[in-house]
Amino acid sequence: MTGDYRIKIGFFRHHKTKRLKKKGGADAILALLQIWEWAAEQRPDGDLRGLSAEDIDIVVDWDSSMPLATLLSEAGFLDGDEGEYRLHDWAYHNPWVAESTQRSDAARLSRLARENPKAAKALRDEGRLGITEEEYHALKLCPNNDRSTTVVRPSTVRSTPAPAPAPAPAPAPDPEPKDKGQKQKTSPGLSPATPSAAPPPPIQPEEISCQAIVDLYHEVLPELPRVAMITEARRKAMRSRWTSKAERRDLEWWRRYFLAVRPCRFLFGANDRNWTASLDFLISQKGMAGVLEGKYADRGGGRWGRPGGSASEYVDSIFPDKGPTIDAEVIRHDGQRQETIR
Repeated sequence: MTGDYRIKIGFFRHHKTKRLKKKGGADAILALLQIWEWAAEQRPDGDLRGLSAEDIDIVVDWDSSMPLATLLSEAGFLDGDEGEYRLHDWAYHNPWVAESTQRSDAARLSRLARENPKAAKALRDEGRLGITEEEYHALKLCPNNDRSTTVVRPSTVRSTPAPAPAPAPAPAPDPEPKDKGQKQKTSPGLSPATPSAAPPPPIQPEEISCQAIVDLYHEVLPELPRVAMITEARRKAMRSRWTSKAERRDLEWWRRYFLAVRPCRFLFGANDRNWTASLDFLISQKGMAGVLEGKYADRGGGRWGRPGGSASEYVDSIFPDKGPTIDAEVIRHDGQRQETIR
């Protein structure tokens, strides 16, 4: 569950907001904000199907002869007929909220990979990108890593009880030693010691970075083109940038990298071609080098780049050692309006 939702600057000046206020008064504006808050918590995808007009009134304690759903529909904030309501363009205006369920499901699958690697691999082989909370609790290993206990799995995963330990296991071949010139020593007549539970495999950089990097890109740079799919080419590019330097294997580094893009009007379309940067450009070797070297930063007039200042000193001069705070001025995609982010 997410902890907040976005309201764009200019909301109270928008013609739809003014239309709603004219028909329902200031209370209708407050009720709309309450509906958005409720949806962020209870219906993060913005789908209100199953709710009647009366249900919506109850959610926000609306007490008027005109149902709130009618007012919101006429103003353009609510789509669909009764029982099939949807918040208008919710996923577009609040992508972080709309994708919170997918992020939670993906996080559970990653967590399962540490506790039950085989089950997680089987799910990924099926093309699954996440699992529900019920699936996670059914598939995770029992306490104390008792692999002899049958794990109850959902119908989507084949249920196969783990075999009970044999009283006298057959000798296993020696694992390949790290030094090929040495062999593992064992006592005569005894097989090498086998741990009761092998440690979970380490999480590879690409497993813990790609989706998180895309999420940060959407969060910090919502005006730039959205990523609909993490293709293999994108995975390869992110993996290459992630592993190229030790400090880049840290999501805080990527957050600041995307923040360093914000002061660059050029990347938001302020150029003679109206070209805007995308994730593909920002994770390319050329694009990342240009951002980090200040190639696209605004210059002159005491703004960002050299000389001048702010944009939190151009994101702490491209975040050496990642300073304690970020307090940067932001240039929106229209190249004019500014706001402050932390």
